[in-house]
Amino acid sequence: MLALCVPVYDVFEPDNVASIWSLQWPGGITFNMAHGRLLDDARHSLTVTALANPEVTHLLFADADMAYPPDAAIRLAAHGKPIVGGLCFERRPPFSPTLFFGGGIPQLDYPRNALVRVASTGGAFILIERAVFEAVSQVEGAGLWWASTVRAGGLPLAGDESFLQRAKRLGYEVHVDTGVKTGHVGKVVVDEAFYDAWRRGAA
Repeated sequence: MLALCVPVYDVFEPDNVASIWSLQWPGGITFNMAHGRLLDDARHSLTVTALANPEVTHLLFADADMAYPPDAAIRLAAHGKPIVGGLCFERRPPFSPTLFFGGGIPQLDYPRNALVRVASTGGAFILIERAVFEAVSQVEGAGLWWASTVRAGGLPLAGDESFLQRAKRLGYEVHVDTGVKTGHVGKVVVDEAFYDAWRRGAA
């Protein structure tokens, strides 16, 4: 079973609601929402709720301002990777893809329609196997799943990136399928086509 985990800071975007209703998963979907909390706290609450259901094998974190295709989760799961995200972009200029191959700098040019291993990515649309959370719990405790940390040099590390770093220390790799294209809803839907057009215009 898939646990769809949606942190909601303010409201659901209409495109997100349509994505939720059309999402497909062969083993059934349980919907979990955490409203009006800080993002890291919301993701922690969603994780606790999802893992309380022993039938849940995968957790899909999809922020309430994301739009995605109906088969997105199935396509991510087909890779058989414990942690795999879809292609996401920041919703504000410079609309960078949330692909980090090292050094904390977004990779502006990236392999298209490919599964790529990354140093990190965001938590806006990411599929994570249950076993990853259970492993992190055994080593660091469940309360630290999404707790933010400080990177080398004293700069803060967001909760989603902190979680991925904890998982990587246990040997898990992080992948992104750049063929699973999501839209980040702002005043415009920032997807690959918009990003390419913006870069041409901004160059």
